[in-house]
Amino acid sequence: DAVATLGADENIKFILTAFAGDVFQGLGATLLAFQEETAQILDRVQFESRLLYACYMVMVIVVFYGMLFRKTMLAAEAEAVRARGFVHRLPTYVLAKEETDVIREFFQHTLEDP
Repeated sequence: DAVATLGADENIKFILTAFAGDVFQGLGATLLAFQEETAQILDRVQFESRLLYACYMVMVIVVFYGMLFRKTMLAAEAEAVRARGFVHRLPTYVLAKEETDVIREFFQHTLEDP
């Protein structure tokens, strides 16, 4: 179809008859150059796409790990506070309510007086 269109024009017909081999070699070389350039561009785009995806995955993993680490540390800290409070209140669990009140009053008066 394209060759028929080229053959319809008188100027192109002259060029094709006079330099038939050169024209097709030139078109072939041009097409080859375009194909090589296209392949290079697509390779570069694919590489950059993979690089962007790798950066995204690293960022997601780092953020997730950071959040998980932070949440774990906060939970461990809260558990330590709870355990410390339990240990400080341990005698009050063992004693009767009246004895616990006596100990509280003693420590309140002791802490209030400098």
